[in-house]
Amino acid sequence: MAMGNKKLLLVGDQTPTITRLVSAIKKAATAQEKSYTIVVTSYSHVDEQLRAVQPDIVLLTPQLAYLKAEMQRLTDEFGVPLAVIKLTDYTQLAGDHILLIAEQLLAT
Repeated sequence: MAMGNKKLLLVGDQTPTITRLVSAIKKAATAQEKSYTIVVTSYSHVDEQLRAVQPDIVLLTPQLAYLKAEMQRLTDEFGVPLAVIKLTDYTQLAGDHILLIAEQLLAT
C-alpha cells in the first residue's frame, strides 16, 4: 500500500544515538517503500515545531517519557497522535519497530 510522505516529529536531545535512530527509521521506511520526513527537536521547541512542521505523528524518546502527559496536551491541541519509543527499540535502533508503532497510531 503506497502512502504519501508522512511527517514524524521526534522529540529528544540531539545525541549521536538520536542521529543513528533517525537513520534506522529512514532505512526501515525505505525497505518498506514508505516515505517519511523526520524532524528532530528538543522538548523546549516542540510547540513551534508542531506549528512549523505540522507532523502526522510525534514520538518521544524514552528519556523524555516523564513528559508524556504534558506533551499529550500539546499534541491533542494539534490533533496529532503521540507515542513514547520503547527503551529496547531505542537502544537497539529498531527502526522497523518504531515505524510499526508510528503506522499503528496513524491507522487509528
